[in-house]
Amino acid sequence: QLCTEEFSVTYRRHHCRCCGKVVCSACSQNKAPLPYLKNQTARVCDECFDRLREQMERMDRHHKHQSASSGTSVEVSAPASASDTDESRDWYQLFRRNLSRSSHRKAKHRYVPSVLKEVSANDVGSLISGYLHRRESRKNWKNYWFVIKDMVLYTYKASEDVAALK
Repeated sequence: QLCTEEFSVTYRRHHCRCCGKVVCSACSQNKAPLPYLKNQTARVCDECFDRLREQMERMDRHHKHQSASSGTSVEVSAPASASDTDESRDWYQLFRRNLSRSSHRKAKHRYVPSVLKEVSANDVGSLISGYLHRRESRKNWKNYWFVIKDMVLYTYKASEDVAALK
């Protein structure tokens, strides 16, 4: 999970289609073409969006460098380069960064003390971790993910969470 948002039935968690991490809607408003989806655009997180765009720009520069150094005549290369720029422009249009954060709920970000962010739910160095039922009220039991690390018990809502509840 990339963000510390608290998800509910109405405020859904989303998955980045590139790395698979859980993100809120504000952290995954970008769309980018993905090779495993035959370059169809899909929702990706900010980190993957930047990485995919950088890879595409690098490939585009490499392609232009190769076509410039191939030694073709001016008459042949002019129309080819024009179509290349049209093609790369179309390719760039597939990358969509949604900068309007107005759809994201304001002031919903909960304050999380830094102590609760030190250990993630799926931390490798933990002594033991797993789901347990905890009684919330007299008759209400809920399923939580617990982690014991350095003799401290951390409680999470799910096994992918970044910040502990307690």
